Amino acid sequence: MGLNLDRVGASRYLISIQRDEDIVNWVKENDVEGYGISRDPTVRDRLADMWIEGQVCRLMTLRSMSIVESEGNFTYEGSAEKVFAPEHGVRTTETIAQILGPYGQLLNGSDDAIEDGIFAHNLMGAFQSGINHGSVQVMRDQVARRGLGMPRV
Repeated sequence: MGLNLDRVGASRYLISIQRDEDIVNWVKENDVEGYGISRDPTVRDRLADMWIEGQVCRLMTLRSMSIVESEGNFTYEGSAEKVFAPEHGVRTTETIAQILGPYGQLLNGSDDAIEDGIFAHNLMGAFQSGINHGSVQVMRDQVARRGLGMPRV
């Protein structure tokens, strides 16, 4: 129970959504006359996918918080949230890196860094979130055993 409850938190959702909003705002602000990046169907599809996944993170967080607040039986929800949210963060930062290209990988201090290197900083930090506070593989085990009733192997 403690391992599961430790995973709940609105901060994970807020960090994820902030990252999503940052790239959407950057794309809008850096659109050029004519055929800009915001009109590229591939970019639009990738941004839509990010937004949808962000909404899944939001709903998972709200569900977990609701269970905790109502003192319900909190069994696997936090672990499921811990699996999905970091993986969303990795997919999001990879998508952002692909949209921005090589300049999106420059950290602050470089004259050519986009938005003072915040996107590059997010990219580097996204991969560690699958390990922090318990690896995603441990959380998958919690979901399988507690949520799906699967036996321990």
